[in-house]
Amino acid sequence: MAYYPGFRFARNLWRFGALAQCFVATLTGFGLAACFGPRRYDHRRAILGTLATLALGIELLATPIPLLDLGENPTRFEWVRWLQNSPPETTIIHLPMPNGTMLEDFERTTCWMNCQMYHGRRMANGHAAYVPGPATLLMQLMPRFPDADSIRALQYFGINDVLASSEWSTSEQAKKLEQWKTIVVPELATSEMIIYRIVGAAPEGSALRRGAP
Repeated sequence: MAYYPGFRFARNLWRFGALAQCFVATLTGFGLAACFGPRRYDHRRAILGTLATLALGIELLATPIPLLDLGENPTRFEWVRWLQNSPPETTIIHLPMPNGTMLEDFERTTCWMNCQMYHGRRMANGHAAYVPGPATLLMQLMPRFPDADSIRALQYFGINDVLASSEWSTSEQAKKLEQWKTIVVPELATSEMIIYRIVGAAPEGSALRRGAP
Protein backbone atom coordinates (compact mmCIF):
# COMPACT_ATOMS: atom_id res chain seq x y z
CA MET A 1 0.00 0.00 0.00
CA ALA A 2 2.94 2.35 0.57
CA TYR A 3 3.46 2.38 -3.22
CA TYR A 4 0.37 4.55 -3.74
CA PRO A 5 0.65 8.23 -2.75
CA GLY A 6 -0.80 8.98 0.66
CA PHE A 7 -1.65 5.40 1.64
CA ARG A 8 1.43 4.98 3.83
CA PHE A 9 -0.16 7.43 6.28
CA ALA A 10 -3.22 5.19 6.72
CA ARG A 11 -1.71 3.15 9.54
CA ASN A 12 -4.97 1.86 11.01
CA LEU A 13 -8.42 0.76 9.95
CA TRP A 14 -10.19 3.93 11.05
CA ARG A 15 -8.35 6.07 8.51
CA PHE A 16 -9.48 3.75 5.75
CA GLY A 17 -12.98 4.11 7.19
CA ALA A 18 -12.78 7.89 6.87
CA LEU A 19 -11.69 7.50 3.25
CA ALA A 20 -14.60 5.12 2.62
CA GLN A 21 -17.01 7.70 4.05
CA CYS A 22 -15.82 10.22 1.48
CA PHE A 23 -16.50 7.72 -1.31
CA VAL A 24 -19.93 6.85 0.10
CA ALA A 25 -20.84 10.54 0.32
CA THR A 26 -19.87 10.99 -3.33
CA LEU A 27 -21.95 8.00 -4.39
CA THR A 28 -24.87 9.32 -2.35
CA GLY A 29 -24.67 12.61 -4.22
CA PHE A 30 -24.77 10.80 -7.55
CA GLY A 31 -27.74 8.76 -6.37
CA LEU A 32 -29.73 11.80 -5.24
CA ALA A 33 -28.91 13.57 -8.49
CA ALA A 34 -30.29 10.59 -10.38
CA CYS A 35 -33.47 10.65 -8.28
CA PHE A 36 -34.19 14.38 -8.53
CA GLY A 37 -32.26 15.31 -11.66
CA PRO A 38 -33.72 16.81 -14.87
CA ARG A 39 -34.96 13.53 -16.28
CA ARG A 40 -38.41 12.20 -17.04
CA TYR A 41 -40.36 12.17 -13.79
CA ASP A 42 -40.50 8.79 -12.10
CA HIS A 43 -42.39 8.68 -8.82
CA ARG A 44 -40.43 5.62 -7.71
CA ARG A 45 -37.14 7.47 -7.99
CA ALA A 46 -38.66 10.47 -6.21
CA ILE A 47 -39.87 8.30 -3.32
CA LEU A 48 -36.51 6.57 -3.08
CA GLY A 49 -34.68 9.90 -3.07
CA THR A 50 -37.01 11.29 -0.41
CA LEU A 51 -36.49 8.28 1.84
CA ALA A 52 -32.72 8.50 1.37
CA THR A 53 -32.78 12.20 2.24
CA LEU A 54 -34.83 11.56 5.39
CA ALA A 55 -32.48 8.76 6.44
CA LEU A 56 -29.50 11.06 5.93
CA GLY A 57 -31.17 13.79 7.97
CA ILE A 58 -31.80 11.39 10.85
CA GLU A 59 -28.19 10.21 10.69
CA LEU A 60 -26.91 13.78 10.91
CA LEU A 61 -29.03 14.78 13.90
CA ALA A 62 -26.83 16.50 16.46
CA THR A 63 -27.45 14.08 19.31
CA PRO A 64 -25.38 14.78 22.43
CA ILE A 65 -22.34 12.54 22.87
CA PRO A 66 -21.16 12.03 26.46
CA LEU A 67 -17.51 12.94 26.97
CA LEU A 68 -15.05 11.43 29.40
CA ASP A 69 -14.77 13.51 32.56
CA LEU A 70 -11.07 14.11 33.17
CA GLY A 71 -11.69 15.65 36.58
CA GLU A 72 -9.91 18.60 38.11
CA ASN A 73 -6.46 19.98 37.38
CA PRO A 74 -4.04 17.02 37.64
CA THR A 75 -1.50 19.10 39.55
CA ARG A 76 -3.59 18.50 42.66
CA PHE A 77 -2.17 14.96 42.65
CA GLU A 78 1.04 14.57 44.60
CA TRP A 79 2.44 12.05 42.10
CA VAL A 80 2.01 14.54 39.23
CA ARG A 81 3.91 17.20 41.17
CA TRP A 82 6.58 14.61 42.00
CA LEU A 83 7.05 13.87 38.30
CA GLN A 84 7.24 17.58 37.51
CA ASN A 85 10.32 17.73 39.73
CA SER A 86 11.87 14.53 38.38
CA PRO A 87 14.76 14.59 35.86
CA PRO A 88 13.63 15.60 32.35
CA GLU A 89 14.82 12.29 30.87
CA THR A 90 12.51 10.28 33.14
CA THR A 91 10.38 7.75 31.26
CA ILE A 92 7.33 6.21 32.92
CA ILE A 93 4.76 3.51 32.38
CA HIS A 94 1.34 3.28 34.00
CA LEU A 95 -0.26 0.12 35.36
CA PRO A 96 -2.58 -1.50 34.63
CA MET A 97 -2.15 -1.25 30.88
CA PRO A 98 -5.17 -1.77 28.61
CA ASN A 99 -5.99 -5.45 28.18
CA GLY A 100 -8.61 -5.09 25.46
CA THR A 101 -9.49 -3.14 22.33
CA MET A 102 -12.75 -1.51 23.42
CA LEU A 103 -13.06 2.20 24.07
CA GLU A 104 -13.63 1.62 27.78
CA ASP A 105 -10.30 -0.19 28.06
CA PHE A 106 -8.45 3.04 27.25
CA GLU A 107 -10.28 5.41 29.60
CA ARG A 108 -7.53 5.24 32.23
CA THR A 109 -4.91 5.82 29.55
CA THR A 110 -6.77 8.92 28.40
CA CYS A 111 -6.70 10.35 31.93
CA TRP A 112 -2.99 9.57 32.26
CA MET A 113 -2.28 11.20 28.90
CA ASN A 114 -4.04 14.29 30.22
CA CYS A 115 -1.81 14.21 33.30
CA GLN A 116 1.24 13.94 31.05
CA MET A 117 0.50 17.39 29.65
CA TYR A 118 1.18 18.72 33.15
CA HIS A 119 4.17 16.66 34.30
CA GLY A 120 5.81 16.50 30.84
CA ARG A 121 7.57 13.15 31.22
CA ARG A 122 7.77 10.48 28.52
CA MET A 123 5.08 7.84 28.89
CA ALA A 124 5.40 4.40 27.30
CA ASN A 125 1.68 3.64 27.17
CA GLY A 126 0.43 6.98 25.90
CA HIS A 127 -1.28 5.57 22.81
CA ALA A 128 -4.94 5.08 21.99
CA ALA A 129 -5.14 4.42 18.22
CA TYR A 130 -1.94 3.40 16.46
CA VAL A 131 0.17 1.50 19.00
CA PRO A 132 3.87 1.20 18.03
CA GLY A 133 5.84 -2.01 18.40
CA PRO A 134 7.50 -1.34 21.78
CA ALA A 135 4.19 -0.42 23.40
CA THR A 136 2.53 -3.51 21.93
CA LEU A 137 5.25 -5.71 23.45
CA LEU A 138 4.86 -4.02 26.82
CA MET A 139 1.09 -4.54 26.71
CA GLN A 140 1.79 -8.26 26.43
CA LEU A 141 4.42 -8.38 29.17
CA MET A 142 3.25 -5.93 31.82
CA PRO A 143 0.20 -7.93 33.01
CA ARG A 144 2.79 -10.31 34.53
CA PHE A 145 4.82 -7.54 36.18
CA PRO A 146 6.89 -8.01 38.22
CA ASP A 147 8.61 -10.96 36.59
CA ALA A 148 11.90 -11.47 34.77
CA ASP A 149 10.56 -10.74 31.27
CA SER A 150 8.67 -7.57 32.15
CA ILE A 151 11.54 -6.15 34.20
CA ARG A 152 14.03 -6.97 31.46
CA ALA A 153 11.83 -5.16 28.94
CA LEU A 154 11.56 -2.10 31.18
CA GLN A 155 15.32 -1.99 31.58
CA TYR A 156 15.89 -2.44 27.85
CA PHE A 157 13.44 0.30 26.88
CA GLY A 158 14.84 2.70 29.47
CA ILE A 159 11.67 3.02 31.53
CA ASN A 160 12.81 4.45 34.84
CA ASP A 161 9.57 4.46 36.81
CA VAL A 162 6.49 2.28 37.01
CA LEU A 163 3.35 4.07 38.20
CA ALA A 164 0.91 1.59 39.70
CA SER A 165 -2.64 2.77 40.34
CA SER A 166 -4.47 1.89 43.53
CA GLU A 167 -6.58 -0.74 41.75
CA TRP A 168 -3.43 -2.54 40.60
CA SER A 169 -1.70 -2.42 43.99
CA THR A 170 -3.23 -5.47 45.64
CA SER A 171 -1.84 -7.64 48.43
CA GLU A 172 -0.96 -10.29 45.85
CA GLN A 173 1.08 -7.78 43.86
CA ALA A 174 2.80 -6.65 47.06
CA LYS A 175 4.01 -10.21 47.67
CA LYS A 176 5.40 -10.44 44.15
CA LEU A 177 7.10 -7.06 44.50
CA GLU A 178 8.81 -8.22 47.68
CA GLN A 179 10.70 -10.80 45.63
CA TRP A 180 12.07 -8.07 43.36
CA LYS A 181 12.66 -5.35 45.97
CA THR A 182 16.29 -4.85 44.96
CA ILE A 183 15.28 -4.00 41.37
CA VAL A 184 11.78 -2.56 41.81
CA VAL A 185 12.26 0.11 44.47
CA PRO A 186 9.34 2.16 45.90
CA GLU A 187 9.86 5.90 45.55
CA LEU A 188 6.48 7.46 46.32
CA ALA A 189 3.19 6.16 47.68
CA THR A 190 -0.05 8.14 47.60
CA SER A 191 -3.71 7.18 47.78
CA GLU A 192 -3.93 7.24 43.96
CA MET A 193 -0.54 5.98 42.81
CA ILE A 194 2.60 4.14 43.88
CA ILE A 195 5.79 4.92 41.97
CA TYR A 196 8.51 2.27 41.66
CA ARG A 197 12.00 2.93 40.33
CA ILE A 198 13.44 0.29 38.00
CA VAL A 199 17.09 -0.29 38.81
CA GLY A 200 19.27 -0.81 35.75
CA ALA A 201 17.01 0.93 33.23
CA ALA A 202 18.88 1.93 30.08
CA PRO A 203 20.14 5.52 30.02
CA GLU A 204 19.18 8.33 27.65
CA GLY A 205 19.05 7.15 24.04
CA SER A 206 17.53 3.80 24.98
CA ALA A 207 15.74 1.47 22.60
CA LEU A 208 12.32 2.95 23.38
CA ARG A 209 13.42 6.44 22.42
CA ARG A 210 15.03 5.11 19.25
CA GLY A 211 11.78 3.34 18.40
CA ALA A 212 13.30 -0.14 18.40
CA PRO A 213 10.88 -3.09 18.29
